[in-house]
Amino acid sequence: MAADFSVAAPPPVMPAHGKNVAGAIVAAVAVSVLAFCSFGLVLDLMVVVVARMAGLPESMTWAAAVFGTAGALAFAAWCGRMAWLQELTQEQDRP
Repeated sequence: MAADFSVAAPPPVMPAHGKNVAGAIVAAVAVSVLAFCSFGLVLDLMVVVVARMAGLPESMTWAAAVFGTAGALAFAAWCGRMAWLQELTQEQDRP
């Protein structure tokens, strides 16, 4: 009397909200760090190079560096936010 239980009952519905938020946090931090390290630092360097090419004195290069760093951090935060939203909505789209 062997019965096949695989079709007898629907699969259990397990809440994954905690795992979903933890995954979203990990994804947001990882993407932010990767975006800052790979694109942000190059962006900051390019802002400083363009400022020097435009004739900004060497003693004022820090202003361009601060502006480039702010832009790089904003870009990294934006990438992290997009990863956060993608991870949170990805679980809701699954049946």
